[in-house]
Amino acid sequence: MLIKEYFKLVRELDEDRLEKAIILALNPSLEMINYYAKYVRGFNESLPPQPSIESISIESIKKILGEDGVEIFLAVDQVISLMPRYMLRRLNEALTKNEDLDIVRTLSRKLYDEYSKTVDGVRVEDLIFEDYRKESILLVLPSWRQLELVHGRWRELAWREKTLKNEETPTVEGWIMDVTLLADVLVDEGVKSIIVADTVHEGRLPVSGGEVIYVDFGRGLCKIGYPRDSSISWLNRPIISNMALPFRRGEEEIITEVYWKIGLTPILRLRWVESDGSLKRVKVEGGNFFMVGDDEEAALITGIGVRGTDPETFTLLDSLLPKRVRFFGVPLSGYLKDWVSGVVHLDVVFAYLGEVGEGRVALVDPSRMGFYSILEYNRDSKNFKIKSFIEFAREFELTIDEPPRRLGSPITMINALNLGNGKLVVDSFNKEVNRYLEKELKVDLIEVDIPHIEAGGGGPRCATRDIPSLRSSS
Repeated sequence: MLIKEYFKLVRELDEDRLEKAIILALNPSLEMINYYAKYVRGFNESLPPQPSIESISIESIKKILGEDGVEIFLAVDQVISLMPRYMLRRLNEALTKNEDLDIVRTLSRKLYDEYSKTVDGVRVEDLIFEDYRKESILLVLPSWRQLELVHGRWRELAWREKTLKNEETPTVEGWIMDVTLLADVLVDEGVKSIIVADTVHEGRLPVSGGEVIYVDFGRGLCKIGYPRDSSISWLNRPIISNMALPFRRGEEEIITEVYWKIGLTPILRLRWVESDGSLKRVKVEGGNFFMVGDDEEAALITGIGVRGTDPETFTLLDSLLPKRVRFFGVPLSGYLKDWVSGVVHLDVVFAYLGEVGEGRVALVDPSRMGFYSILEYNRDSKNFKIKSFIEFAREFELTIDEPPRRLGSPITMINALNLGNGKLVVDSFNKEVNRYLEKELKVDLIEVDIPHIEAGGGGPRCATRDIPSLRSSS
């Protein structure tokens, strides 16, 4: 069943089945396989986090919802997962008081319309590519309610105790400095910046050139300052991600809330896919995706690794994007006990610069990705084919370059925000890389000092999310 038909199905359910499906979607009975606990020798609690494989038995769903229960579950789960929090509160009140559930039907109607307008008849030339000219960008500013979680748990939460400047981290003051600097730089470049801040900051932030909106983040969610991961923007309406690690779950709900606040309805959340008698929870994080190409043919490139895109996710994407988009998976190096050389997202080892000089250029760190091979997903056979990375580069007329890594941050030396028109926002710490890009590739760089963002595991691309609805019509 096509995803937009899910929204139609929800409106047709009787009250009893709708209520049962809502309760199941809110509290699914999960089966979990943990790599460390079952398959890694020497497992202990100090190891860096690995996501579990999570699934729901199809038979258990059918026992509650009937033989067509899987489609009913997927449909209702999809609608609920796109609700802003005020709607979720109203839904829970309706369930508690045994009131009608029209709030779900009303939203499903809106989502059907928005999805149809966005996806039906979409062409390659309608897609938003990595190097399009940015007009509006979100940044997220955490408060002490999020950052206090890190202290004493740096290794567990993939954070450094000191910045590259030997400063204590994380600190609220450091994050305010980094985020407002990024916002001011964007404004200077003619890009609207919207800082989404925890309500704790209300009335206390220094004046910035960007707009500020406040959302109650609650406690926890220490990585909320990296909004790249929790959504995707290839179309003119956002797609919500599905974070892999438990301590990052909930970021999707915050970014959904933000989109509703700015009047931009998300059309889809990539959640579950049927696999071997179960519904498998997919891993989809925005830092793993690049849309490259032109109006004739496009490539969706995604990282496959420890928190990379599941192979099953390609089946969900297949119904979403035009047939002239080809799908490619890049194997990423992982980790078990030490993540010094491991990679969780493609955008720390690959960057698409777009048209630079006489052709398209991409940067790579071949030491942490499957540089000599790439997997192409056949959208007809649903199978993968191994091909040469160089063959892929030739087909999309890409020139590949490897910048110098000496004295650079492995997190930010390639992680750059592409503003379009050959202009990149980069971490000023990477002196040799930046001088190389300017001298050898003639790239126009905007250098920013972001030591606290870098210490938490992200760079300029990780800490920003372009807003699709404001893409220039030209």
